[in-house]
Amino acid sequence: MEARAYFNKHPRRTPMYTLGCVGALSLCLGMSSLVSANGPSGAPDGDFTVASDELGPRDEASEDGTAQDDADAQPMAASEATVSAYSATWTYADGGSGRDEVRAAIERATEDMDLVSGKVARERLEDGLIPKDSDTIAIAMHSDSVDLNLSGCPGIQGAQFGEWVSWTCDGESFRTKHVLGEKALTQWSKSDAVQIKRRYVVDGDKLTLHFKLSHGKIPEAVHFSLHYSR
Repeated sequence: MEARAYFNKHPRRTPMYTLGCVGALSLCLGMSSLVSANGPSGAPDGDFTVASDELGPRDEASEDGTAQDDADAQPMAASEATVSAYSATWTYADGGSGRDEVRAAIERATEDMDLVSGKVARERLEDGLIPKDSDTIAIAMHSDSVDLNLSGCPGIQGAQFGEWVSWTCDGESFRTKHVLGEKALTQWSKSDAVQIKRRYVVDGDKLTLHFKLSHGKIPEAVHFSLHYSR
């Protein structure tokens, strides 16, 4: 019943988002905008500051089966080709099938929760994570940094690769880090209760978002993949 009491203490909030990248979730803890895949564009409140060098969440392997993808991986500089490949406004392209995939992922993550807590958790996760056809991910890649605007949250401007920065979204404070590797741009975000990994893979005019969310009150991580087009 601990989880039920927790969700009752944190009533559902109206999410400010559109799914995509750094965006709206609407779980609890005032996270209605970070948990979604996207968020409304705009500059974040206050200046970004480099946080400590502590590590973020770790995975044995990335969701798409490629090499290990840790938050402490050594970032690489972006070539001109990489800058050109990533820099675009990407629009959600999976339609109803993508929404079905997200619902199935939420169901898997919450299936072991009790009846009441599970229902509340699913509703809040769906509020923040189900994509809309209008959701976008706007990326401006630079040689050593990135600007990232997701539907539902303030944008991140000039984030240096490999450095933790402080970011406030919908009143909740997060630590966020971006690592550019040979195959993907990975974004790690975490607060006291939540860890979120967004991995962006570009293939021509298609961008694939591999999304993973872990929360202390949810038994399993929520993970899924969605596609966006230029």
